[in-house]
Amino acid sequence: MWRARAKRKASRSFEMARARPKGRSSRGGVGRHVQQYKVNSEPVIKKLAVINYLAVVRKMRATIEHFYPNLAATAYNSKRTTILRWARNRNKLEAAAAAGKGEHKKVRNRGVATILSAENEADRLAGVSWL
Repeated sequence: MWRARAKRKASRSFEMARARPKGRSSRGGVGRHVQQYKVNSEPVIKKLAVINYLAVVRKMRATIEHFYPNLAATAYNSKRTTILRWARNRNKLEAAAAAGKGEHKKVRNRGVATILSAENEADRLAGVSWL
């Protein structure tokens, strides 16, 4: 009797498994790239704290161990290059912090993410509608 229950339970778990979606099969290759979620953005104030600590200590390894104690050894070089990029952009980060954007994770140039005015949007729609 217990064997029959185990067999039914196993078959139910197989039936409940999510089926792969149907679609066009890929021609060579394994298909879609799986997102790994490895890149994390840091706020401007943390970036400034890291590069200020680096300026005082003058040792990259000590800086990384202080701010990222659980960082994998394989990720050390990429974090080092990221911190060096922050140090090169110190003026931009300080300007963003002074403008009240310390909690922002991305610093964009002015006008990059602006919304079109109603007139410009109407002009664009008129240009597209004739297609």
